[in-house]
Amino acid sequence: MTTEQWRPIPGYDGGYEISTLGEIRTWFRPGPGDRRRDTPKIMKAYKRFTKSGPALMITLRGERPYRVKILMRDVWMQGNVPGMKVKFQDGDFTNCSLANLRYISTSEVNRNPGNRCPVAKCDATGRVLQYYQSIAEAARENFWSKSGLQKAISEERLVGGCYYIRASKFTT
Repeated sequence: MTTEQWRPIPGYDGGYEISTLGEIRTWFRPGPGDRRRDTPKIMKAYKRFTKSGPALMITLRGERPYRVKILMRDVWMQGNVPGMKVKFQDGDFTNCSLANLRYISTSEVNRNPGNRCPVAKCDATGRVLQYYQSIAEAARENFWSKSGLQKAISEERLVGGCYYIRASKFTT
């Protein structure tokens, strides 16, 4: 059993640290200046829908939000490797532990059909009206943005009299 390890996030003079489990803690006290805490406080990451799909985000010192997986890449992995992307091995974007992250080439991302999630469009009773090969195809055919459709799917929201569900969740 490996123990959780911590490293400082660059650019914050040791004020923020990230662990091998994807947890982030701060040594800063709230308020103006750089007052330090005696013991660190674990920060709570939040979910956000981005252009490239859902992501776990954290805001450091009131700056722009950062993706937790990108901070993990920069601190615990080799950093930004040209032609490579960081992917979740189990597909769960909320699990940003080092053991769950790996590099994958962008060409492999583009040609791997497993990266495309089939979608079913259902009426309010659950009857399937249409199948789509991917979220992008379903969004295009129904005049949605891809991120808007992803959000409707995750919230299981009835929109225009229809539900959109991941076809892998659908049982016939």
